[in-house]
Amino acid sequence: MIAHELRSPLAVMSNVLKVCRASIMPRAMPAAGDVLNRQVNRALRLVNDLMDLSRLSEEGLSFDRSPVELGPVVRNVAQDLEPELRARRHSLVLELSAEAVSVQGDAIRLEQIVENLLENSCKYSADGGQIELSLSREESQAVLCVRDNGAGICAEELRHIFEPYYRGAGSARSSSGLGLGLTLTQRLVRLHGGTIEAESDGAGCGSVFTVRLPAAPAPAPGCDSSRD
Repeated sequence: MIAHELRSPLAVMSNVLKVCRASIMPRAMPAAGDVLNRQVNRALRLVNDLMDLSRLSEEGLSFDRSPVELGPVVRNVAQDLEPELRARRHSLVLELSAEAVSVQGDAIRLEQIVENLLENSCKYSADGGQIELSLSREESQAVLCVRDNGAGICAEELRHIFEPYYRGAGSARSSSGLGLGLTLTQRLVRLHGGTIEAESDGAGCGSVFTVRLPAAPAPAPGCDSSRD
């Protein structure tokens, strides 16, 4: 599976480089560069997922703990994925708490959690799909919820959805991926002391992924945390 998934972007890159060497299609060069860049990023993503999974298994993943406000993390990820969402004509609605929602954790890994969940919804939703991402604070928990109207997950698949290399029936809609995104997401959530739950009413009924993390204490009333 790994060899197959890596072979695809490498084959595309090889063909693009052949066109570049031929130098007979100068007008195609910018487009060729875009294709090459996308495929390089795709291959790197596959390799990085494998490395992260290995490091998590060996408890060797670098991990920082500091106060992180989740609102900006969500906005940054949504902005980064805008080209992919636009290409699939997906609509993304953000519902973020008016108050700051913070956790103790690693900003890079928290961004990875949000990115994996949004990409999962994008991948398994038909073109023109609707995706909602909400962030709120419920008592002592920060709650992140990603909801879509995509392929959905049957009851049998829900039992295995977080297992490494597992790809459900809806995976036929996508030509890439090793089935590691949700596995890594679950393990990163657990490293932050949280939980993740997947829900769906079945095939074709969309899905909901809910992440709950221990929230950092809210600032005391009247406390000014701003800096000069």
